Amino acid sequence: MSGPIHQLINNFNGGELSPLMDARADTGKYRTGCRRLRNFIPRAVGGVFSRPGTEYMGAAKYGDRKAALIPFNFSRTTSFQIELGDGYVRFWSNRQQVQKLSASAWVTGTPYAVGNYVSESGTIYYCVTAHTSAAVFATDLGASRWVAQDIYELPSPYEDGDLFEIQFTQINDIIYLVHPKYAPRKLSRLADDHWTLVEVVWDWPALLDENVTSTTITPSATTGSITLTASTGIFQANHVGAYFQVAHRRSSAYTDLGLHANGVSAPLRVIGSWEFGTAGTWASNVEIERSEDGGTTWQTVRTFRSLSDRNVAPISYDEATEVLVRLRVQGYVSHTAGARAWLEAVDSKIYGLAKITGYTSATQVSATVINSLGDTAATTLWSEGAWSPHQGYPRTVAFHEQRVVYGGTAREPVRIWGSAIGDFENFRKSSLDEASFDYVLASTQSSQVQWMTGNSNGLIIGTAAEEWLMHSGSDATPITPTTVKVSCQSSEGSEHLMARLIKNVVLFVQRYGRTVSEMAYSFEEDSLKAQDLTILSEHVTEGGIKQTAFQSRRDAILWAVTGDGKLIGLTYQREHEVTGWHVHETEGEFESVSVNYSANGTSDEVWFVVKRTIEGQTVRYLESFQPAMAQFDYSNRAGLVCMDSARTYSGVATDTITGLGHLEGEVVSVRADGATQVSKVVSGGSIALDRAAEVVVVGLPFTPLLQPTKIELQLENGGSRGRLFRPVKMILSVHESLGAEISPNPNAGLWEEIPFRRSQDVLGVAPPLRTDDMEWDINAPYTTGVQVAIRQRQPQPLNLLAMVCVFSVDS
Repeated sequence: MSGPIHQLINNFNGGELSPLMDARADTGKYRTGCRRLRNFIPRAVGGVFSRPGTEYMGAAKYGDRKAALIPFNFSRTTSFQIELGDGYVRFWSNRQQVQKLSASAWVTGTPYAVGNYVSESGTIYYCVTAHTSAAVFATDLGASRWVAQDIYELPSPYEDGDLFEIQFTQINDIIYLVHPKYAPRKLSRLADDHWTLVEVVWDWPALLDENVTSTTITPSATTGSITLTASTGIFQANHVGAYFQVAHRRSSAYTDLGLHANGVSAPLRVIGSWEFGTAGTWASNVEIERSEDGGTTWQTVRTFRSLSDRNVAPISYDEATEVLVRLRVQGYVSHTAGARAWLEAVDSKIYGLAKITGYTSATQVSATVINSLGDTAATTLWSEGAWSPHQGYPRTVAFHEQRVVYGGTAREPVRIWGSAIGDFENFRKSSLDEASFDYVLASTQSSQVQWMTGNSNGLIIGTAAEEWLMHSGSDATPITPTTVKVSCQSSEGSEHLMARLIKNVVLFVQRYGRTVSEMAYSFEEDSLKAQDLTILSEHVTEGGIKQTAFQSRRDAILWAVTGDGKLIGLTYQREHEVTGWHVHETEGEFESVSVNYSANGTSDEVWFVVKRTIEGQTVRYLESFQPAMAQFDYSNRAGLVCMDSARTYSGVATDTITGLGHLEGEVVSVRADGATQVSKVVSGGSIALDRAAEVVVVGLPFTPLLQPTKIELQLENGGSRGRLFRPVKMILSVHESLGAEISPNPNAGLWEEIPFRRSQDVLGVAPPLRTDDMEWDINAPYTTGVQVAIRQRQPQPLNLLAMVCVFSVDS
């Protein structure tokens, strides 16, 4: 060769590639990929930036039990991270834990429930055991019924082993949560420090198909507390809490009123379609009245007037919920024989609803009537509630076309239930388009529904074996009970993890938790098509994906935590054909990840639950990427967080930093006024600085590491693979960076530090962040292939836009 070769590498957004890709220099991904990309984030434009450090937000309630985060985004400026733990819910907003600032005074002889707060002698207490208060507060406190606590908290039924199976959907200030072991619940925000978590009380529950056997149910009464007696043994002890719809044929499906005097007809129960009409000759006013509260109050729907000159041909009306209707005649003048008005229900049955409260035997249970029954006669017209301890509960939930949609139970693994439009807790069926619907997927396997999400194509459903599209068949109309079209789109199979809707594309985790797939519309195939996004980086998901979250600003990144405690990210810009995986490690394990809007409304915040070991004890901390670095904003240079579980001091110059008890006994990195100081060991919750500083950041170190793919060249006499290379120089194009180490052979442990301080920089203060081309000569022997690597071991940013490897080849 005539001289050294200069090889430019200016794009790393292919991310970390599988070791199995080591010889695929013929692919475009190889040229933009890396052999290792750890604690760096590849940007869509091509460069890589050292990831932000995490700021310590606070400890989870229990250090020895798992906690999971879910986001709550009400608006660009109002958002929360919700901490779900073993039997509790806590809240974080504006990067602070929500506090209970005031409470009512404790009162003797008062029943208190778990989760109640009281104030006593200036201290706020939280009730941990339901009780009726004693004569003095000290008695209850001594009995461990109260704990001093001003952290705002709600009691929760969820146990720590179930947290990562919870799926949810948010509608304004309400989150609906589902889990296959628990009845669906509703988490409602009434104020920042006033939330409720309750089991959903259905206006009308979802039901299984109507009984088709000869088994009858006989109610003892039509209202109040009753018994239900079955002709065969259909009840079990875990039916307590289940709903039963009991129907009876109407003795009459209409009510009428003669138009021969002022008067009022008997009421008629209706749902769905009903009709009104008149006959004969009459002179008076005929009013239709309607009651939504069982006949307590009535409103006039419409008034018809005749002066012996008209009749009303049958007019149809529709009711989305059950109501009473009746007729009223006023202003009577005259009539001829046979003059009358009538109301007629289209449905010939009256439907009642009861909730089982106690189990007596396989043929008898006690129940409370929710909606009055039509009769006390035995009837075969009954349906069991779809969700109960006996039947199981939905595994997934989504919001689509103004409906809340639930999917999959133990009894009905591939059934989908949609609420009434705009009436999210009503699953009563009727003839109306806006009524609820249910549908059973015609799957070749009875594989459980795992997730659902909606986009412009329809409701996309993932099961353990297939992915489906549900829609109405027309872009102009929504799904209705009579216009449900379902088709299988792929047979990848899904894990029980929430899918992520990114613009109009769905990202989901395939069964076994190792593969992330993209589902997007294909014009060529006129259907949705699934594409594997991990095929070139299959190793990054070792341990299995346990939770995902999507950050849309500034760069679009799918974040995921794995079973072995890693945080992995997928930089994802589909329109620019950018998909690059990156791996992030810390001194501990990432267990949960969640993304919410930032407090300033300009970007997203990425939060974590991190399991760490401090002084031999397991702890779990809530931590979050520093927003400034996550936005690639380095203007506040002294305050940059380039370490984990970090805390920042800002104030008058000091040489002692306190408030580090959460890192007791740990070796920590220190940035003081932007300069790196010698690592310290936290003792007594504090460290002593080498010199006083006004802005100090202290946290656990981590090391960003980048190793590009091997350089492959076509030389005059053949390819370069298998030949000997000798690196002689490295040129790094950096952006707002300070510090880096390079290695011509990282496997041999040969690292050299590149000096960033220049002769003109002021001594005694941190050198400025550099945006420059940094050159460094390398004295290295010949090795097989160019295996250079770059790392950053200082708590400083390292943002690499490009690198040039200068080397010679032994031909």
